[in-house]
Amino acid sequence: MAKVIPIRGENKDKIRLPGTSDRIAIIGHTGSGKSQAALWHLSNVNFDRMPWIIVDPKEEEKINSIEGATYIENWEVPKKPGIYILPTTRYDLNELDEYFAALLDRQNVGVYIDEGSECGFGPGFETFLTRGRSRHCPAIVLTQRPINISRYAFSEAQFFQCFPITDERDYKVLRGMAKIPNFDEVTIPQFSSFYYDVRWKRCYFMHPVPKIDAILDRIETRLEPLTETRKVRYM
Repeated sequence: MAKVIPIRGENKDKIRLPGTSDRIAIIGHTGSGKSQAALWHLSNVNFDRMPWIIVDPKEEEKINSIEGATYIENWEVPKKPGIYILPTTRYDLNELDEYFAALLDRQNVGVYIDEGSECGFGPGFETFLTRGRSRHCPAIVLTQRPINISRYAFSEAQFFQCFPITDERDYKVLRGMAKIPNFDEVTIPQFSSFYYDVRWKRCYFMHPVPKIDAILDRIETRLEPLTETRKVRYM
């Protein structure tokens, strides 16, 4: 568990993590620690009870290091629990937008988006963001540039994890949604972040999440019973 220090709000010793229908937006420049934090959140979600799909537009090395994950081909919409990777470098934006619409129709499926700005502003993606919570479609959405992503990724988020960003325009967009301290006025240790709970209107300083090997081990340990079940079924 990452260590947190409350900044403001009542019952300051408490922190909530995203629930089974919640969305979290994770923001930060390259190398800030957001990808590792996102995988830590993924290690805590309910992929043992429903499918979670990783939309991977950059063929991220850490994502492709998850043993037991299944790669999606031909726009398959998974039905069984587990972690599935969709390498979107193989597809165009219109196809991806239609896929988001199909996931919303499927319901009860989580989505991890490694770079939200690669998803465009199409109706499928934006409807997934606005209606996903009521259809039990939680999401982890990462971005380097808040100015380049649909605002619904932020307006519909229940949680934010904010790492340093460099462009003032991006910071202005972010501060409009998440009441975090001004990065120009504070100095935080490397790979640390601010964590904002929208409902409780509380902001926390969060120490770095566990090391990537520990995160991947946790994910793979939880995936192992699912992959073993599939092996037995098809033998």
